[in-house]
Amino acid sequence: MNDCAAFVVAPYGFGPTSKAIAISSHLPRSIRRIFFGDGPPLELARASRAFSKCTRLDFGMSTDEVAEIMSPYRTVVFVNTTRFLGVSSQTETSVVFVDTLAWIRGSWPSRLSTQSTYFAQRFFEHPFTLELESSECFRPTGAIVTKTLTEVRNRSGGTGKPPIVHCGGLYSPAIRPGADVMFVTRLCKTLNEAGLAARVVLPKHLHSQVAPYVTKYLSLIDCSPMNVGEHIERSLLALTTSGIEFTYEATLLGVPTMFLPPFNATQLLQLRYYQDAFGDCIPFPLDKIRHSTAQSLDSDTDAIQQEGMCGAWTTQFEQLGRCLKRTLSGSSLDALAALQHQQCQAVSSVGSDGAGTIAAHILSKIERRLCLK
Repeated sequence: MNDCAAFVVAPYGFGPTSKAIAISSHLPRSIRRIFFGDGPPLELARASRAFSKCTRLDFGMSTDEVAEIMSPYRTVVFVNTTRFLGVSSQTETSVVFVDTLAWIRGSWPSRLSTQSTYFAQRFFEHPFTLELESSECFRPTGAIVTKTLTEVRNRSGGTGKPPIVHCGGLYSPAIRPGADVMFVTRLCKTLNEAGLAARVVLPKHLHSQVAPYVTKYLSLIDCSPMNVGEHIERSLLALTTSGIEFTYEATLLGVPTMFLPPFNATQLLQLRYYQDAFGDCIPFPLDKIRHSTAQSLDSDTDAIQQEGMCGAWTTQFEQLGRCLKRTLSGSSLDALAALQHQQCQAVSSVGSDGAGTIAAHILSKIERRLCLK
């Protein structure tokens, strides 16, 4: 299928799917876009209507089985997954690897051929390794966001909406049983005890768990990557897990952003960076939390969640609640404005051209194949 782009998207969390949706939003409707994923992220892709077709892909399948499924497609975009990269890289398929975690990679992904194109989203000013930077196929990009968010950004200004709280990353196969429920109930208790009017974004499977905590001040909202900017714009504050997707969306819209305790190892690495770059956005200490390395992310994630469930989250959320009361009082709003200025400056150096740049590259590959047809 020369006129088609297939997206193979990591099935953990909603971030990879959000990136695929953002890239698709920059492609012309004349290009067919097929999404391959699994679980709730697949449902998110379907609901976005950003793809011509959404198909379940079993990531436990053999490489030969996947090779047969992918064989009709001449342009395949892998988003945050290196699984099956080798299969497509050994054919005449144009392979595009989109990576939002390149900043923690120590080396070139072993399954990716040097004939492929490697798009790496920047993580603020965090450097990439020399091995990645030195490759001709390696292309750092700005934030990967949808066209609609860019349009909201152009008209956004001022405040007026209650704070928005985001926990989208709480869907993941890496979550320990009960950890997600404990995390969100502790969060909702903190918001209520702080007397904070807030709009909360949660994975749908957790809505029933937090229903007892929903009050006239605390509400649950549904949003997708296609309209998230409309919910964020003009919010007084964004409070989120440290995943880069929502962080970039909020800071690009000029909303000061603070962070929740980590529940996976990548979040901890991100929080350590934010603590150095924007210290006032993290109201709890990180020095006693298990140190993470890119070589042991899975084991460290499990340890972080175990420690959280055994009392660490209770302490961290108590500190967060006290900080929110101070920060949102009339005497501390200047500090919030200073944080906003600091974060806006940092994200301006990243840019927001990622999705458009990747889409243009995909389109050029497709057009070249159509011309050779």
